[in-house]
Amino acid sequence: MVISRILSTFAQHLSADAGFFLVNPLTTMFLQYLKTLLQLILAPRKAWDDVAEDNPSATLMAERGLYPLLAIMAATAFCHGLYNPDTFTVASSLMTALAQFLSLFLTQFIARSVLESALPPLEADRIAYLRNELVPVFCTGLLALINIVANLCPIELAIFWFLPVLLIIVFWHTTDYLFIKTDKTGAFMGLLTVLLVIVPVLLNFILSLVL
Repeated sequence: MVISRILSTFAQHLSADAGFFLVNPLTTMFLQYLKTLLQLILAPRKAWDDVAEDNPSATLMAERGLYPLLAIMAATAFCHGLYNPDTFTVASSLMTALAQFLSLFLTQFIARSVLESALPPLEADRIAYLRNELVPVFCTGLLALINIVANLCPIELAIFWFLPVLLIIVFWHTTDYLFIKTDKTGAFMGLLTVLLVIVPVLLNFILSLVL
């Protein structure tokens, strides 16, 4: 009787904790962020249409979506120790985690700052100014997902170095989302490629040397 009551009480608390986890605003927004990233991979045009309709806060998406994902990415940098225990060192894995985290963290801020001043001349509608900050937040998240997959893979594959190029497909569909002028599409694509593909690679390389 006593054991049954204890188990019943434990089940009630567990159910309550699970319910809190599922309805917690932080968890809800993080899951929404992951859903959008997945949608950007599978159907980028539809994803940007949904983002335009929902019009989420770039700051909240970064704080409750991107930054937790970057933390998860950094944690997966230690997974190489599971596959190569003989060559694993905590120090080297920590340096790798810091380099990956800081490179994408800085990339997001650099991209948001540059787009804020560089995009208005390329846009046909002033409403796009309010959307500029969301593009780096989501695209940086896609880079984080690529790093997570690479970190979890037991062997290093050269293909992971080329996956960021696939972001160009996502970039292409942002032209409608940001109301980019037709004759400015090339300049816009080049700008995003530099900011969200080349810059993070260079930052990661430099930080790997410095740390």
